[in-house]
Amino acid sequence: MSESRNRQPSEKSRRRILLAMDMGAFTAERRHGVAQYAREANWILETRLMAFLSQGKHEEYLASVKFDGIIALLFGTNSLLVKTVINAGVPVVDMWQDLPDLNIPRVWLDHRSVGRMAGEHLLDLGLKNLLFYSHSVDRRIAVFRRDGFFEVAEARGIRARELWWEGQSVYVPGQDRITWLSEEIKRLGLPLGVFAVNDAVAGDILDACEQERLRIPEDVAVIGCDNDPILSELGRIPLTSIDLARERIGYEAAALLDRLMNNEPAPDQPILIGPTRVIPRRSTQILAVKDPDVAQAVHYIQDHFREPISVGDVANSTYLSRRRLQDRFRSELGHGINDEIARQRVQFAQKLLAESKHKITTIATLSGFSSVHHMSKVFRRTIGTSPKQLRTHFQSPGASGI
Repeated sequence: MSESRNRQPSEKSRRRILLAMDMGAFTAERRHGVAQYAREANWILETRLMAFLSQGKHEEYLASVKFDGIIALLFGTNSLLVKTVINAGVPVVDMWQDLPDLNIPRVWLDHRSVGRMAGEHLLDLGLKNLLFYSHSVDRRIAVFRRDGFFEVAEARGIRARELWWEGQSVYVPGQDRITWLSEEIKRLGLPLGVFAVNDAVAGDILDACEQERLRIPEDVAVIGCDNDPILSELGRIPLTSIDLARERIGYEAAALLDRLMNNEPAPDQPILIGPTRVIPRRSTQILAVKDPDVAQAVHYIQDHFREPISVGDVANSTYLSRRRLQDRFRSELGHGINDEIARQRVQFAQKLLAESKHKITTIATLSGFSSVHHMSKVFRRTIGTSPKQLRTHFQSPGASGI
């Protein structure tokens, strides 16, 4: 914790921070993260710049009060906002990726990690026919998500493919998007695992499959991104989606601004914040395993991963020896039996960490781990963080964890 947050400043010395972003739903999670840090640092937040900009009265607004720093979302389409923020003469942190050439400290979502997470989810289901789908209008961030998706596939010896609607697409003139997409999906072959750049774009895949009477997830498994509560939960087919760390971005942007205001040097590169987790729903509830013995082994793991099972127990659920099953398991899924047991336990523990108030010791037991130490070791090996850190990540950005 920084010195500025340990002390309790007087009312006169409290820092006044300007949020240079719109107040719509699009920015809500980031604003929540900033507000959490502001409460801890005893800042005063000002949010009315956009209203004064729209009326052409921003100069007198900025002259009416002294701001100590600015946290912004700078869009290339709003040159007046960019100019106003740049010329303010105080430390600035940007949370958007429209203007990478501006010399401003930034905190960004790690879009490449988003793509890797999506790819790992589909590959762990045994899918080997993979597609990345996006609209060209989303290309600025989509290419990073695509690249991460492709990286994971290539690491497992699979060549994923991509489709782009609009400027990058080749389609029959006059043909509507869903008809074009349904024809492309049929051409790619089934079963197919699709990572859509966001939940809204994933709706295209669902519509195309419905038009062609393709089954989801048996024929086409779909994962989106954003975990939009309306698009992912309330659609006719609940959509598996990646939960992004937008609150964490806001919190870390405020923390960076605090350091800059304390005259610490700006980082050379943007600070990247990875996504939180995959929220599995019906659109990927499939096990694309052709080998019946491997399928039986995976089903056994799904039913018993919360118990202290071993590779031998899994092999005993089939008619194969441990070595034979292990070889076929790796050939079919690209990872071993112990890896699958760990994957199931980690996925279940992540859900409990995010959605329950159980102590971490209880979650370890409920998820099949022999101890908290065992769970922590597996977490660090598989997802690169500890259960305590992940719980902090899932909760309010400034929380200390349990």
